[in-house]
Amino acid sequence: MKNVVWIGSSRDDISALPVPVKASFGYRLRQVRQGLTPDDMKPLAQFGTGVHELRDAYQRNASRVAYIVNL
Repeated sequence: MKNVVWIGSSRDDISALPVPVKASFGYRLRQVRQGLTPDDMKPLAQFGTGVHELRDAYQRNASRVAYIVNL
């Protein structure tokens, strides 16, 4: 399983999200750590190779997580 390196307050920011959103991001980040690709992952090519985004909507609020996979 790949390691996660949290930058700045990113870990606290995700922890502060509503439980359903946090669980959704946690599940999909675990997939990434296992070398899998989440179905709804969006590449962010404008930021470079290996940069991806996960999105979630909950109670009219949108949340996004950007992550980098270093191969």
